[in-house]
Amino acid sequence: MYPRDHATRQEAFRRPEGGFVPPAGPVGGCSRAGRRLPPDPGDILAPGRGFRRAKIFSPAISVFTEIKETRPLDPTYRTLLGEAAWHRLSRAIRRRFGHKPATGETIRYPGVMEEVRATKAGWLLAQALRLAGTPIAPYAGRGVPIEVEVFAEPRGGLVWRRTYRFPGRRPVTVASVKRPDRRAGLIEVVGGGFGMTLKVSERAGELRFLSRRYFWQVGPVRVPLPDLLSPGRLEVVHADEPDGRFRFTMTVRHPLLGETFFQDGVFREVGRA
Repeated sequence: MYPRDHATRQEAFRRPEGGFVPPAGPVGGCSRAGRRLPPDPGDILAPGRGFRRAKIFSPAISVFTEIKETRPLDPTYRTLLGEAAWHRLSRAIRRRFGHKPATGETIRYPGVMEEVRATKAGWLLAQALRLAGTPIAPYAGRGVPIEVEVFAEPRGGLVWRRTYRFPGRRPVTVASVKRPDRRAGLIEVVGGGFGMTLKVSERAGELRFLSRRYFWQVGPVRVPLPDLLSPGRLEVVHADEPDGRFRFTMTVRHPLLGETFFQDGVFREVGRA
């Protein structure tokens, strides 16, 4: 009979040849024949501050043990992408976007913007957008130190707060909130009621965000803005780099003015506060 006691089961695995060999049928909540195994450890997490199931392999059997996981599940991106596209993302990206900070927790991503540039039209637009809470850096530069902080907000979204340190200038803080939306799927909002709807997609294992429509919201009323009066179509690419780092690339192109903004930088996660 298959030993039910966990300690006995572990002892059986340590026996020399001729020791306990499990039967070929379903064992320990999995079926070797049907390969009914949970997704990789970067994927699965019980709701809330629950448990993650980690796989422990022996030559004969897969045994699952419960490991405490402190970051709540965030199904937003997995739902928007669909299972096939979600699993084409790298494991590190799935871990990063498949969970969210716990209440009161802040995740920090320091990095360096290798290039921050804007055309003359983009620079003028960035100055004007300061009235909406500075949704985009108003300066240009290379090798700009930056720190990104991510934390939850009461309405179920995530605040992305970016602090740029341009040489010779005071730090510039740019903040926005990404929030699930019943009508649009995902929106990103800044100050003054301005925001945009976003399309999320996967390409070559990278996570991509593409703006669909800018809007101005007053209470429950959302007013679409004409493309010509917007900063331009935004595309953000989140791609893995070696050694646990990741690359963030943002491009904004106006239908008449062409490229207005471009940013490209490398970041890493250093811890939580």
